[in-house]
Order: sequence, then structure tokens, then C-alpha cells
Amino acid sequence: MAAKPSSQQRGSTAKDLKTLVNEVVLSHSEIDVIFIYDLESSTLLEHSDSQKPRSTAMVKSLFESENNLEMGEGLSEFGDIRDLPRALHAFGKETGCGELEYATFQMSNGIIQAYFLTSEETGIGTNVAMCFASAQPRGLGKFVLQCEKNFDSIKDALIAAI
Repeated sequence: MAAKPSSQQRGSTAKDLKTLVNEVVLSHSEIDVIFIYDLESSTLLEHSDSQKPRSTAMVKSLFESENNLEMGEGLSEFGDIRDLPRALHAFGKETGCGELEYATFQMSNGIIQAYFLTSEETGIGTNVAMCFASAQPRGLGKFVLQCEKNFDSIKDALIAAI
């Protein structure tokens, strides 16, 4: 597997991805944070850094480091979900339910929607989770709709950045 390009090596394309995720956060009422996580190496590939008043604590916990590609305590154990897509793909195949499209996690004080992209989909040789988060537990329907509306454009920008 080839080494993943650094933020500087990705140049303007990476800035396009960063700009896009920040624009999505700022323009959608239910989406507070977007992050893209390498499930194999447990590293943060990219994230939004725009903040809304209600998301300040979430952003600090997830991305408290000065370096945009490092992560805070909120993401330190996130790699442990790497087996979830495999388990659900197998379940879907065996039961006829189909392939995993995304997983929505309703938390007591927020919501996370994770899209699991295979190495074949991204072309980077690793599996990736593209995650949208809301810092409030209500508004699930609108949140899911906003995530769905923006998934393809962010996925395309991610692939172009690599």
C-alpha cells in the first residue's frame, strides 16, 4: 500500500475537501461536525473546523490538537468500530437485507451518522468512515436528510483529494 499523502502534499484538492466540509457544517442546521477517519490505522484524515455555539465542547473533544490531522480524546477509541461494517455486511448478505449503507447512532446528547467506505471505493487502500455528528439528540429525521444530501459531494471531494 502506498503511503497516504500528507495535508501539504494533497495541496489545493485537500483544501477543497476542507472547504466543503466546513461549508456543509455552516449551511446545515443539524450538522455540527464532519470527520473522515481511517479505520485501519485509526487516524483522522480530515475534519471540519467550523464551530457553532452548541458544538464547541464536541469540537474541542474531537479535535483539541492544533494539527488538523491529529485527534483529541473524543476520537481516541473510534477505531474500535472497524469491525462493525464487516459484521453488518455479512449479516446483510446472509439475510438478504443487502449491503450496509450507513449507521446512525442515537446518543443521549447527540447523533452520529457514519458512512463506511471500502478501500475499493476510496482508492486509498484502506477502509474509511465518513461521519456526520450533531451536538443535540433531537432532529434525527432532518439530520439524516442533511447527511444524505451531502454524502456524495464529500465522498467525491475525498476521492479527488487522494
